[in-house]
Amino acid sequence: MDLSWATIHAALNILNLETVEEYSQRIYEFAKLKTEYNPKKSFLSSCCSHTMHRFVRGLKREVRFQDKQIKRFAAFCFSLLVNSTDLESSIEVFKLMCTMFLNQSY
Repeated sequence: MDLSWATIHAALNILNLETVEEYSQRIYEFAKLKTEYNPKKSFLSSCCSHTMHRFVRGLKREVRFQDKQIKRFAAFCFSLLVNSTDLESSIEVFKLMCTMFLNQSY
């Protein structure tokens, strides 16, 4: 997928007969609570290239950085989040990103 909300909603509705909220809850329970995998339901995946492109484009539109290197660092941090393979590492990377980028000096 290319992070299109319309595509995400349609795929979940057609393939899994579930909403984004239901899907999110199911994936959270699978990752955090180690619930049993249901082979009758699909997992969504996003192309890393599309995801990074959309993130960087959003940075350009929404965030004004003092320095171009900080924007590159933000993209690098997001790439770590995108490439996390488990919930625990995703949470750790996200916490570090929040600590860094919610700091008023940037």
